[in-house]
Amino acid sequence: MHIHLTIPDDFSLPDGWNTLTPIENFYLLSLGFHVIQTCKTNICNDSTLSSAQIKLRCENDIRTIKDTMLEQFTQERLCMQQSWQQEKAALQEKYDSLQSFVLKSALLQQELDTLKTNMQNMIDQSVLQLTSSNQHRVIEEQKESIRTLMHKVEELQAMAIVNKSTAQGKDGESFFFDMATSAFYEYIPGFSLFDISKTGHSGDFHLSSKQMTVMVDCKNYKLGNVPTSQLEKLKQDMQNYPHIRIGWLVCLNKPFSNKHLHLPFSFEFGEDNTCIFFINSLQFQDNPVPFLRSLWTASELLYKQFLCNDSENNSLAFFKQRNESVKQKLQDIISSKKEFTSVIKRLKDLSSKQDEELQSLILTLSKNFSDEYQKPNWDSLFKEFWNKHFMNHDSKSIKVSELYKIFSFSIKPFIIDFESFKEYILHFFESSRIEYNKTKTNFSVLQCTICKLQK
Repeated sequence: MHIHLTIPDDFSLPDGWNTLTPIENFYLLSLGFHVIQTCKTNICNDSTLSSAQIKLRCENDIRTIKDTMLEQFTQERLCMQQSWQQEKAALQEKYDSLQSFVLKSALLQQELDTLKTNMQNMIDQSVLQLTSSNQHRVIEEQKESIRTLMHKVEELQAMAIVNKSTAQGKDGESFFFDMATSAFYEYIPGFSLFDISKTGHSGDFHLSSKQMTVMVDCKNYKLGNVPTSQLEKLKQDMQNYPHIRIGWLVCLNKPFSNKHLHLPFSFEFGEDNTCIFFINSLQFQDNPVPFLRSLWTASELLYKQFLCNDSENNSLAFFKQRNESVKQKLQDIISSKKEFTSVIKRLKDLSSKQDEELQSLILTLSKNFSDEYQKPNWDSLFKEFWNKHFMNHDSKSIKVSELYKIFSFSIKPFIIDFESFKEYILHFFESSRIEYNKTKTNFSVLQCTICKLQK
């Protein structure tokens, strides 16, 4: 069977297509036809459509999906705007309540100032009314009245401070409670939020899931950064709950002391296998809910990797064990190095000592060699010198000092000192040819004279 196929002009067949056998051509056409029919059926549920019709249908489907997603996004955006408007109204209501409390605090402070002024006027009047007869009694009575009034003033001031701090704290706790409820209940399976702010040394909230529990302590400071003493307080509170390894120090308005002031949050590990997160200025975050979700994810990751009791998944425990092993190996290496260094030092000392002994031996051998092979043969030198420059003469003589000068000049570069030369002359000539001077410090050689000298 012969089949003629038409392909587009801008398409090219692969190399070697004309080498296929008829059966291979059959398989190629059958497989390609089956693939094309399957693709048409899966995409459009219709194997009779052309490529252009398939492309048009896909474009229509994409356009429909795009419009649907845009509509859903618009609806979700409207819902979020409504939710933010409601939260904004609730925050405005809380702000108005706080302003009312501040006004009441100012009025209370004004009353305290008035009370102090009246007390001072009463003291002044009492002093003017004192007489010499009852002065002591009146002074004691006025002191007692002053103490009573001062105690009342201190109580009023303490009440004002406690009320202000409590109001600010409750306002901050309410804000965090609302944000945590929106962020976690539908986002984390099995999530629970416990308000334990009325329980001492326990933090403000406990956030729990199937994986971990987080202790939260909220700080709503209006003036100045949150002091480091609040960090120590949170650490002490966490010690009462050994199963809690993660703590959040939530600073609602001001950042925490000098701990990364310009970062939204930071964290540090404690010595007791805990981790503290510092959340700076939560109320000024653009989107607190996604921010808290990200913070929970980071806390959960750190807990699984470094803080949980599961030794197989706890990377920190693994690295601690590995660190101990490395430290032990390092100690062994240091001990071996010390021993090796000691052995090297002893070997160096021994080598240095051997070098000194070897140098001494080489110097001794060199000196012996020099003395042995470089010592001149004085007998042959002197005989040659004597036969060359002197002759026998019965009436002539020569002093040994002159003889030494001539000989020293003739035997250069060899050197012989004068005393050794005299001993040699006494040994070389017979005693009959030696004549000493009066002091016997010098002598002359008799029966000889100089015949010739080299210049």
